[in-house]
Order: sequence, then C-alpha cells, then structure tokens
Amino acid sequence: MYYLSSQEFAVILLDMEMPGIDEFITLEFLRKHPKNHNTPIIFLVTSNNLQHVLLKGCSMSTVDYLLKPIVPEILLAKVSVFVNLFVKCSYKN
Repeated sequence: MYYLSSQEFAVILLDMEMPGIDEFITLEFLRKHPKNHNTPIIFLVTSNNLQHVLLKGCSMSTVDYLLKPIVPEILLAKVSVFVNLFVKCSYKN
C-alpha cells in the first residue's frame, strides 16, 4: 500500500474479486492520498458482481469497468486513453 500512496499513476486497474482483500477499502485508501485522489480507476469485474460494484463504485468516483475475462484489445484501448491524457496533462504542468 505504501507504493500505491507514494507514486502517481495514469490509471489504476482494480480487480474487484481478490480473495482476502476488501476492494472498497483499497479504493478509499487510494482516494485519500493526494497523488491518486483524481487518478482514473477501472474496475475489473465479473457479471456476477457487476451491479453491486457499479452502484458502490460510482459513489466513489470510479471511471470505468471491464468484464472478466478481459479482452486484451479492449484493455489496451481503455488504458491507452488514460495514459495519453496523463502525458498531455503532465506536459502542460
């Protein structure tokens, strides 16, 4: 968790079905740290928990989701958008 709070990321992918981990506590932790307060977060979900995750996640400022199993081309397309925005914003500052 220290690494997550000490680094700045273009986008964060958060698997919403990690055994032994409360993903929403992880999300709260990320949002509390200035470097990740506005970082786009994409949930990785299954159709079984999609509605629950989206309802709770939207109130915590998530940006998007991907259904598992992940299609690599879709993952690359979504991540590329956020990386490009991050790079453009970094050059402006």
